Amino acid sequence: MTCTHRNDPDIDKLKRIVSARNKVNKDQKRVLLRGRVPVDGSKYTWGGNIQGGLDNATRFDVYVYERYAR
Repeated sequence: MTCTHRNDPDIDKLKRIVSARNKVNKDQKRVLLRGRVPVDGSKYTWGGNIQGGLDNATRFDVYVYERYAR
């Protein structure tokens, strides 16, 4: 999922869904928000994330991963 606002209601909805699912299922998931397309044209880290974190992003990618350990 890709969005242009860090506080997008769809992200909050997804987080609530994953949280509710984690309470009843043994195989848990986690939601990760990554910034893409930097505001100031800064460089990227070796992992593909922009320098400056989420505050320096104009677009955000949302990932749902398996949580291996709690």
